[in-house]
Amino acid sequence: MLGAVAFMTACKNDSPGNSGPVNYEDGYKYLTSLNVSDAKMVYQKTATGRTRANGEENASYYKIDFNGKESKLIIKDSIGQSHDIEIDKIIKMSDKILLITPNSADVFDLIPKSNKDENGLDIVHPMPEEGEYLSLVDVETEKIYKWPKEMIPPYDILDGKLLSLTDNKGNIYFTTGDFSYNQIYKLDISNFTIQSIFQFYTYHYGNKSRILPTDNSRTYCKEIFSETI
Repeated sequence: MLGAVAFMTACKNDSPGNSGPVNYEDGYKYLTSLNVSDAKMVYQKTATGRTRANGEENASYYKIDFNGKESKLIIKDSIGQSHDIEIDKIIKMSDKILLITPNSADVFDLIPKSNKDENGLDIVHPMPEEGEYLSLVDVETEKIYKWPKEMIPPYDILDGKLLSLTDNKGNIYFTTGDFSYNQIYKLDISNFTIQSIFQFYTYHYGNKSRILPTDNSRTYCKEIFSETI
């Protein structure tokens, strides 16, 4: 995978019809923008108005804008319509980029689908997995981009810890998970591409650990982290 590049595409879909198997990609046509450009603060709270506690369910994301007004974060489609799609999780990758997890069940319910087969029997459609519609948001333009699932599986984000840092051009370097053997990626914000930079291995000895590159990327490590490896 080293050196592979994934081009991010804005979320839209033009697939016609509703016959046959469900095309889960059709869900992206409901994920075009998020009203976040004027947000001074983003947080999660329950229907009772309490800030969400760890493990508490049924909480939505809200924002405080620069005028001090509170409003709910809303995902809209290409014509500006809201479909009440909840956001399960928001991760701040930088001041300009958010990583969001739209609720897969909410999106799935919107996809045109047939509930009967050609013989009139009920069809049970498999529900999409959590993180199926993991996406990036450009805070300034509010545009939503598909996450490259073929390159970085969503469970690497949802089940682990996302560690990231930003260079002086706003590009984001990140790694995912709590693994000994891992990959570092670069998100280029000028063209919304994600590239795998290098792999590394975390060597543990006693109560200390040391990051060792698995290839000839030692110079790149120094450039990004400004420290000797």
